[in-house]
Amino acid sequence: MSDNNEAPFETVNVSHEEFRAGLLHGRFRVIINPALAPKYVQHRLWIKLLLLPVLGIGVALGISGYLWAGLALVLIGVLIPRIIRKRAPELLLHLATRDKNIYREAIEYEIMEVRAKA
Repeated sequence: MSDNNEAPFETVNVSHEEFRAGLLHGRFRVIINPALAPKYVQHRLWIKLLLLPVLGIGVALGISGYLWAGLALVLIGVLIPRIIRKRAPELLLHLATRDKNIYREAIEYEIMEVRAKA
């Protein structure tokens, strides 16, 4: 059952500039798909490509006798993707407000939906 005090929101198609301005003034409600956002953010930030060398160097350091330095790099390589997955909706909203292409792709791929009061 819906609450009569709450105004319904409808999906709108706005430009990036309108989105940024309206978001600051609370005119829009942003819905982010929690299943798609982590994959998109990790892809967009090149997380796997950047962390593979970190993991490799960490393993190499561990094998060559620098156990603690190697362990620290391996932990960084394992924890960063988990943190990004957990914070993906917030990161996507941040990226979308800063970059017009990310905003357009997030809308186009149905990762993010912008709604305004009807």
